[in-house]
Amino acid sequence: LIPFVDLVNSVDLENDVVSAASANAFSTCGDFISTPWVFYPTILLQVISVTWGLYNFWKMAVVKGMLMPTLVRDGSVDGPAVLLPPRVQDKQIRRDFKSTPAFVRPFEEFLGKPGASSHEQLFGSAGSNG
Repeated sequence: LIPFVDLVNSVDLENDVVSAASANAFSTCGDFISTPWVFYPTILLQVISVTWGLYNFWKMAVVKGMLMPTLVRDGSVDGPAVLLPPRVQDKQIRRDFKSTPAFVRPFEEFLGKPGASSHEQLFGSAGSNG
């Protein structure tokens, strides 16, 4: 992260902008966007960060779906509702559950280690490493 911050700051220092109060700060603010060797790596870093955040959000939603109980009705409109136990308590569903997509699994298995507890095992090979 430090090299990227240094790259962004190099545009300011190159134009003698030390702070936002510098005399030429406003006139050089477009240099960030017009300098491709600064702008494109910054955009790439943002895209990677947003993708990683969306992936983590999706994975937490999948795990949460396993932990939440299910409310069902027997088919009639006025019939009683039944609260089923969470899917994580069903051994067959638990055995077949994969929280990681197939294309990510090899990277996760290479970088992670299996979870030690049953809760960590829901997260796949990244369980112990978070």
